[in-house]
Amino acid sequence: MNDEEQPKGRRGRGGGSHKTLIIVLVVVLGGGALLGIALLVGGKTPVFPQGFEVKDRIQCMNNLRLLSDLLVARHSVGNLKRYDGPAFLLQVAPDVADEDLAVFLCPGEPEGFASGRPAVGSPEFIRMYRDLTEEDLSESRDWSRYTSYAGPDLKNFPVNRYWPEGRLWACDRCPGGKPHHLGVAVLQADTRVDFLAPEHVKGFEDGRVIVGPGAPDQRLKKMSVGGGK
Repeated sequence: MNDEEQPKGRRGRGGGSHKTLIIVLVVVLGGGALLGIALLVGGKTPVFPQGFEVKDRIQCMNNLRLLSDLLVARHSVGNLKRYDGPAFLLQVAPDVADEDLAVFLCPGEPEGFASGRPAVGSPEFIRMYRDLTEEDLSESRDWSRYTSYAGPDLKNFPVNRYWPEGRLWACDRCPGGKPHHLGVAVLQADTRVDFLAPEHVKGFEDGRVIVGPGAPDQRLKKMSVGGGK
């Protein structure tokens, strides 16, 4: 049957379907454009809060991957020292370019977490890392100005080798017990970077995450937010 022989009603329904499809596409594209405008205008006030959570989580995990590479590089030349807590991570600061020093900071850390921290990227911010000495890293102090991450508690939980199975080398500090990625980003001692969803963190049932002494989760219990060599 050629086009001339097709029933008129059948041809009419086909044309209507095409028009409906076009209308749907216009609505979807228009809605996407409005969403984009809303996100641009809103700045840090998200239309969908979980969208920013996911974005920050990805950046946080990328930070941990870079720190992992730097730790491995130091270990390969015999220059990785067993500093305690965040100092274990900060020992690689000399290997980080000035413009990349924000790798030590989680983009999702709560506002006001580190009082007195210079503006990221400022000369004072860069100098803060460049002035760190081995003596500084050996001290027990509050490292929140320098990094958002907890490091391994090697003082209370020493290891015989650098890459023990089941240990963490870094994780979100979760200040105030509040996970800022809807979970916890971690750097495993075997150099893998993982994300621990709530159901995989012991003690998360009450909506809080404890890092360090008193943590129900044994992996997080062996982490420290402050310490020395």
